[in-house]
Amino acid sequence: MDSNKNILEELILDESFQNYVIHNKEEGKWQHWLEQHPSNKQDFEEAVVLVKRLKFQTTEISDLEINNEIDRFNHRIENETNTIPMWKRFMRIAAVIVLAMAVTFVCYDYFSMPTSQVPVAQTKMIEKKTPIGAKSQIKLPDGTLVKFNSGSMIKYPSNFDGDLRSVELNGEAYFEVVKNKAKPFVVNTANMKTTVLGTSFSIKSYDERSTNISLLEGSVLVNAYGEEKILKPGQKLSLIKNNIEIEDYDFNEDFGWKEGILYFNDASAEVIFNKLNLWYGVEFSFGSIDLPQLKYSGFYKNQDLETVLNGLGYSLKFDYEINEKNVNIKFN
Repeated sequence: MDSNKNILEELILDESFQNYVIHNKEEGKWQHWLEQHPSNKQDFEEAVVLVKRLKFQTTEISDLEINNEIDRFNHRIENETNTIPMWKRFMRIAAVIVLAMAVTFVCYDYFSMPTSQVPVAQTKMIEKKTPIGAKSQIKLPDGTLVKFNSGSMIKYPSNFDGDLRSVELNGEAYFEVVKNKAKPFVVNTANMKTTVLGTSFSIKSYDERSTNISLLEGSVLVNAYGEEKILKPGQKLSLIKNNIEIEDYDFNEDFGWKEGILYFNDASAEVIFNKLNLWYGVEFSFGSIDLPQLKYSGFYKNQDLETVLNGLGYSLKFDYEINEKNVNIKFN
């Protein structure tokens, strides 16, 4: 919107603003707008009064009412800069009359309906899954970007209508949250709730045994088992059973996956093959039940399974055989 002139007219003709006044929708958006434009508070309040007055019209608007609105706007326009062309003045007046008639018709039709026929808006819940061996990304209704690692699922409403933007996550995802001080963003995972206003972070929570959140920028409030912790950029919170630990994280280990980096940091054989299972969507079998006690560090960027197995096999001393989605590993 133009921050210098025509604010009142633009507000009352804005469909989102009309929904805010008449149906209490998008309240956070307009409270945020008012905070960002304190000098336009009078225009805002006048626009609210005008739209509310039009809302309760149940008969067609009289000539006197139309003339009153024209006089009101003529007086306002005369107090503005003289550089506004005359045709724009008439267009504004016409727009007010059209709005009045349109709102009258809509409100009369709505409020005259029997109670049983008044439509009740229902928020639809959406569920998105990323299969094992794949990665994906989506944008939520508020514009927040979410990138998913393999085998992850998110559930969210089709519209964030309430006081919170709340989603449920199972798996691993990276969030770039759109800022909205009036409507915090909440990620619900097993045994933990993470609240943010606008920030970038990654959450890993495939099951109830372990949940990690790593903060890239901004700040987050984490609530686990009734205990609240605030994270700073560069910090990682780990929830393992009932224990909460906060430490610095390794960027490649916690965020590298979204850039195609398969990263191992002093990883055991169990960790290595579990990560390969998620990354490539394959199942592993072994010549012996007990995996060797070994540790491995290294990374691969955007490499296929065979390339990775060749590298790992050379370092960890094993041979492999790929049969479609099954891989047999034999340590030497």
